[in-house]
Amino acid sequence: MIVERAANRIAEAIHSRDPEPTSSVAVLRYGLIIIMNTVLTVSLCLIGGALTGKFADTALVLIVFAILRSISGGYHFNVSWKCTLLTMSTAVLLPHIPLPFAFYLISGGFSLLLFVIYAPSNLAKQSRIPEAYYPYLKVVSVALVIVGLWMQQDVITLAILVQAISLVNIKGGVAGGGHQSN
Repeated sequence: MIVERAANRIAEAIHSRDPEPTSSVAVLRYGLIIIMNTVLTVSLCLIGGALTGKFADTALVLIVFAILRSISGGYHFNVSWKCTLLTMSTAVLLPHIPLPFAFYLISGGFSLLLFVIYAPSNLAKQSRIPEAYYPYLKVVSVALVIVGLWMQQDVITLAILVQAISLVNIKGGVAGGGHQSN
């Protein structure tokens, strides 16, 4: 709520200064909310990572999430604070989880399978990428997952697993369809 109110005040101020060349208040507000939530989430994650002694690994989790989510999609919460809370807890906690080799193999294989079946998922409302390119996004997503797993870093493997799970449409939809827009 705080971010939304601040974004609304800023959008109204921008629009009132020069209403002709600017977008509508609603469009400005929407863009500001996205920017402010992103900055807030990344900042809180990096502060949490620094406080727990895992700044670099936390940053790596955020990078893996950002790259994979931009091309593979995934579940989106209906309110931003849930996304911020889940992203922060995941990005700060994953670097502290040691990964036994057997689990590395199992989670890597499971993640790869989910990307093959479901990527891209839920991109229609979150991206301007035409559906004609979705098969290419699947190939790129799977290739990035393979490269990430090949690197054999616990934090990357766990970030890939979390992203893979977010691809599955838990409210129903087209099983194996991958490009559901719910």
